[in-house]
Amino acid sequence: MEWLLYYAHQDQCTGRIPVTARELEEAGLEPVPARVPGSFELDLMRAGKLEDLFYSTSTLKAQELEDMHVWYCTKVQIAQEDQYLHFGGIDTAADIYINGILSRSADNMFLPWDAQKGLRIGENEVVVHIRPIMLEMRKTVPAAACNTHRYGYASLYARKAAHSYGWDIMPRILTAGLWKEVTVCGKKKDRLSEVFFVTNKADITNRRAELRFFVNAELEGALAQEYSVRIEGRCADSTFCARERLWHNTHA
Repeated sequence: MEWLLYYAHQDQCTGRIPVTARELEEAGLEPVPARVPGSFELDLMRAGKLEDLFYSTSTLKAQELEDMHVWYCTKVQIAQEDQYLHFGGIDTAADIYINGILSRSADNMFLPWDAQKGLRIGENEVVVHIRPIMLEMRKTVPAAACNTHRYGYASLYARKAAHSYGWDIMPRILTAGLWKEVTVCGKKKDRLSEVFFVTNKADITNRRAELRFFVNAELEGALAQEYSVRIEGRCADSTFCARERLWHNTHA
């Protein structure tokens, strides 16, 4: 996918927020080539719009970008109705628009996000609007008992890498961008959307273990009882296998 990046400070975002490439152009915003995975700061540096944040005290310039809205735009080809867009990672608060339709909203940097609403067979326009995390966090009110660095209160409820607010391992650069790959995937009509397991007990002497599995399934059929889930595993020369009938799309 080839991506373009548009960007604007908060005071430029009055009225209706653009949700298509045409609206971004009509708003007078200048595009620059973007790389995905990446961040808008790196794109602006490559385009000569921002000085090198990794040189000397230039990193302080990043604090002037904390009210920045960014839009990633591309076009994707869809060949089948069951296809969807898989966003490996979005940093952080974002709305995904497909052909001008709000398809999905994201609020967690650490989770993948899938978007399908608005897709059609053929060419599709995708616009990802990433809102400034500092302004988003003004919508939250930390409890009086909360304690953090004076410059870190906006990080308390943000599902975003805490070190980006400034830590001993790096200076303060509140990144925003598509920091993992974006791919077109096909969705099966019946599939497991989530699988989680934990070891409840482990007996090394007798080489036995008790595992608890949790699954969420997307089922096309009306009766969950017509489905079953089968789990198999292997560790060295040890194996396990279990099969159980479903009663709901969630099972443990």
